[in-house]
Amino acid sequence: MRDHAPLIEALQAENAALRQRLADLEQTEAALQSRQANLTALIENTDARIWAVDTQYRLVAGNSFFQKFIQQALGQPIVIGDSVLMLGQA
Repeated sequence: MRDHAPLIEALQAENAALRQRLADLEQTEAALQSRQANLTALIENTDARIWAVDTQYRLVAGNSFFQKFIQQALGQPIVIGDSVLMLGQA
């Protein structure tokens, strides 16, 4: 009979390492979700129009005050991914 103890020990060690990595990733995910919630609260709880675009001038973020302003000013909504250069050209 073959002794499988070394293989079993190696697998148990690898499983323990994977469980630790998973726990670390879950902790990181929770921290990122908390940070995202804080940033969302920050930009949503203001009367300022806050928005951001990428290098191709596509909307990547915009608070509800900005979105309402665009809807009222242009009569059309803006969504993430829309080109701000094309606003009003429906």
